[in-house]
Amino acid sequence: MLAERITSGEARDLAEVLPPEIAPPLIPPADVAQKFGVDEFIRRMSDRANTGETIARRGVAAVFMTLEQAVPAKEFQDVMDQLPNEFQNI
Repeated sequence: MLAERITSGEARDLAEVLPPEIAPPLIPPADVAQKFGVDEFIRRMSDRANTGETIARRGVAAVFMTLEQAVPAKEFQDVMDQLPNEFQNI
C-alpha cells in the first residue's frame, strides 16, 4: 500500500534497506505515485485487510512506528517527505 503512495524510486530505496523477505511488496506496480491523503490510505488498508477503519488505523500507525525504527533515519524521512503532513499524526 505504501508503495502506491510514494514514488517508485523511493519505494525501491526503502526496499533495499529492509530484510529481503518483506521488501517485495514495496516494489510498486507502476512508476507513478498516487496522490491521496491519510483517510483514503486508511480506507484502502481497511478494505484490503477486511477490517474496520479503527483497526486499520492502528495497524498503519504500528507499521510506521516499526518502519521508523527499522530503517536509517534519512530513509524514513525521505519516505515521510513524500507524504502529506497529515501522515505525521497517524
